[in-house]
Amino acid sequence: MNVLDLSQDFSVHTPAFASYDGPSVKWVKRLAFDKAGGQEITSTLHVGTHLDAPAHFYSGGKFIGDLPLDWLVGPACVVDLERMGLGDFDLYGPEHFERWEQETGIAIERGDMPPERVFVVRSGPNLARVKRLPPDPEWSKGRTFLVGYVGVISRAEGLDLLLASVKHTVYALGRRDIHFAIAGSGPELEAIKEMAEDMEVADYVTFTGRIDDEKLLTMLSTADVCVNPDRVTAMNDISTMNKIMEYMALGKPIVQFDVKEGRFSAQDASLYAKANDTVDFAEKVLALIDNPERRAFMGDYGRKRVEEALAWHHEQPKLLNAYAKVAEIRGRRWKFLNPVRRLFSGSRDAWQQQL
Repeated sequence: MNVLDLSQDFSVHTPAFASYDGPSVKWVKRLAFDKAGGQEITSTLHVGTHLDAPAHFYSGGKFIGDLPLDWLVGPACVVDLERMGLGDFDLYGPEHFERWEQETGIAIERGDMPPERVFVVRSGPNLARVKRLPPDPEWSKGRTFLVGYVGVISRAEGLDLLLASVKHTVYALGRRDIHFAIAGSGPELEAIKEMAEDMEVADYVTFTGRIDDEKLLTMLSTADVCVNPDRVTAMNDISTMNKIMEYMALGKPIVQFDVKEGRFSAQDASLYAKANDTVDFAEKVLALIDNPERRAFMGDYGRKRVEEALAWHHEQPKLLNAYAKVAEIRGRRWKFLNPVRRLFSGSRDAWQQQL
């Protein structure tokens, strides 16, 4: 048996999961002054090679040390990503494995899982919660139009790209009739605020921080256009962003960079700017701002698509069936489902009908 250690070296360059900060190392003692060297290392749990235990998701779940080792052992296919120019800390995606299959002629076995055990559950908005509210012109700060954003304020979300787009809109295109509202908090919030000051666009941007649902829905309901500036990366290319679903549920036209999953989700409810191109992003926003008929068409299209295909009530049965299958396989049907039942409304009889 050939055992391979897939763990990565741990350093400040170790990648973190999306929206999480990576590790940091700070000197707290130095040999020249303190006669000893000392470092303080901080990190979130979602960094580098790691495994999420059931306890991470529900109370009473097992920790890593409680899991039978044979649950964590299985066949593997070794793919040499270095030959494609990827380093330890570079992002890779399905296209790299497909390329490896083409170049080597070796097909990667994807778990040998029977189709009846495979469940795809998309993220979708609960239309009972995500509802349009009466617009409030105060959000526009005296300007004619409002562009809205909601999300985590961190590196992956591309807020620096959005600010560059705002700067181009205001100074290169001379449009001072548009205000931008950015809702959300995160590790880069203060840095993004400073960037807005440095770019001289702070007067055109409101940073709300974390706000309650009523304020958030009022702001988004007031917006003429909603944006998703997530930069184009291998991870973002295959990720469903909740903000896109929420914008569509509220009937808002969208501008985002051209990523595969974003295009699949929004389809004709969005315009798609060239990858990480802030000038094209700004021009796409203005194309909608200056065309109210197009905005209305795209907003209606997005709302209808959510209602007919993407809302949570379409996905909930898939998730329940997935939990039921796991419980059936493990022989702990109701005991396993107890923590999950609390996530959904309905009587025990209704649950039995679902299962």
